[in-house]
Amino acid sequence: MKNLISGIFVLFLLTAAAVPVSANTACSAGMIKNSYGLVGQTQIQGMFCAITGIVTFKGDGTANASMKQSCAGMVESVNATATYTVYENCKAVAQAQFSDGDSGTFYFTIVDGGKKLMFMGVEPNVGLTFSGTGEQF
Repeated sequence: MKNLISGIFVLFLLTAAAVPVSANTACSAGMIKNSYGLVGQTQIQGMFCAITGIVTFKGDGTANASMKQSCAGMVESVNATATYTVYENCKAVAQAQFSDGDSGTFYFTIVDGGKKLMFMGVEPNVGLTFSGTGEQF
């Protein structure tokens, strides 16, 4: 179950969709220096799994997160720290370490001037892929 949370967080931090803020906007790490509520989902061995939580980007290339996940009615908590890079084309990537010892990669796209993030996370060692969104609050 914690692998699911790890994968979703990774997904959140590294979603690589190709939707920029606007055609003339360049993104930067400072644009996402804030906290975001996130929600994501995946399937593991035919079970629907969901995650929700908060991720905070510090603007210096580091982030932390606190999340809950549920698969088949079981709820678990996990925390994470990450390093991330934001590119001018409004794509970003992050490497996350989770409190349960797992790690993962997130690909994300910054939209609406940094108010929203779309993400995809992967945990290759577990074989998980997650997708979801995050909104600034």
